[in-house]
Amino acid sequence: MAFPTLRRTRLGPLFSEGSRLLRRVIEGRRWSMNETARQVDATTGMLAQWLFGDRRPGLEWAIKLRDLLGIPVDAWVQPAQAPAEAAA
Repeated sequence: MAFPTLRRTRLGPLFSEGSRLLRRVIEGRRWSMNETARQVDATTGMLAQWLFGDRRPGLEWAIKLRDLLGIPVDAWVQPAQAPAEAAA
């Protein structure tokens, strides 16, 4: 099942390895943006900003995402390994 909300051709300047990993988790678990937001107690707007590199989560959110989804805290400051893959 594809999630159209995860499709975007332009990525923001803060697109990171954390963004790529968050996308992989969402798709791997087959969650919608709404389900993901519910699971991490965030808004869909916040998730979209993190996913597409418009913003990065603050430290408290990064720790929460690590604990709930296994995304390392430092992944949010590392450049993404394959940005073209994330935009596809």
